[in-house]
Amino acid sequence: MITTVKIGALQYDVKETVDLKRVEDGAMLYGYIHHLTQQIEVEKEMTAPIQKIALLHEILHGIIHQSGIISDDEEQFIIAISHGLYALLRDNPHVIQYIVGTTL
Repeated sequence: MITTVKIGALQYDVKETVDLKRVEDGAMLYGYIHHLTQQIEVEKEMTAPIQKIALLHEILHGIIHQSGIISDDEEQFIIAISHGLYALLRDNPHVIQYIVGTTL
């Protein structure tokens, strides 16, 4: 697991947390972003792919939070896009190299 990620102008600490999987609004919670303390927590007791999707999910929350966009549909949108983004990044390293302009 990475230990930091920069989202916009802010650096967030990333940590694995055991027993983060609490129920919030009827849904299981596998990650959480704390905007005020610039921390992201990801449940430790998950497989690596699910952890990575959860991290992307929280990063997307950070991007949307910083943009000032407020939407009732934010959670469903982020769930959908985090799975698709994970698959894109995993399955297409050449696309990332092209976009970034460097060799990974």
